[in-house]
Amino acid sequence: MVNILPDRAKKKLLIEYYIRVFTVYLYLFASVFFTLTILFIPSMVFINGYFDNFNKDNKILTEENIVGFDNVVKTLEKSLKESEAVLREDKVKNVSGYLKLFFKLADNDDIKIKSLNLKRSDDGSVEQVIIAGLAGDRRRLTNFRDLLMQQDKVAGVDFPISSLAKSQNINFTLTVNFESFEHVKK
Repeated sequence: MVNILPDRAKKKLLIEYYIRVFTVYLYLFASVFFTLTILFIPSMVFINGYFDNFNKDNKILTEENIVGFDNVVKTLEKSLKESEAVLREDKVKNVSGYLKLFFKLADNDDIKIKSLNLKRSDDGSVEQVIIAGLAGDRRRLTNFRDLLMQQDKVAGVDFPISSLAKSQNINFTLTVNFESFEHVKK
């Protein structure tokens, strides 16, 4: 029967055949994708919900970590300040030798030390000490100054002449300068 058709009609019939076959394949292809889409929608919803919850949890954890990081930074800054203070204290020389020396030399009722002011150098050692006190009389005050001058580390003792104006109950101020910046030993 195909032989009865003219050549032009055969070509049109062949084109129509291939168009129908192509359309059937497209319908099959579309139905497969539609079926797969229907099958995978629940899992897609589940996965999207899971990732949304994961993102929310991650955001909360990140915010908590930022707050925790701020606390860590504050703690580290505090520790750094404390360690700097410890390092500075390590450089500061012990002054108990000075105190023992001055109170030992003034160990009588006629010399009373009211205050000691220590001037420190950059490395923490004592360069100068200003002693303020009350002396019973001039002789005791000059003896105290002479005892200070006899010490090994003492370079000089500045003694204002105005302190000698009175003969008894003399308020005095002595400035003791040291040669070496090491602390004084017994």
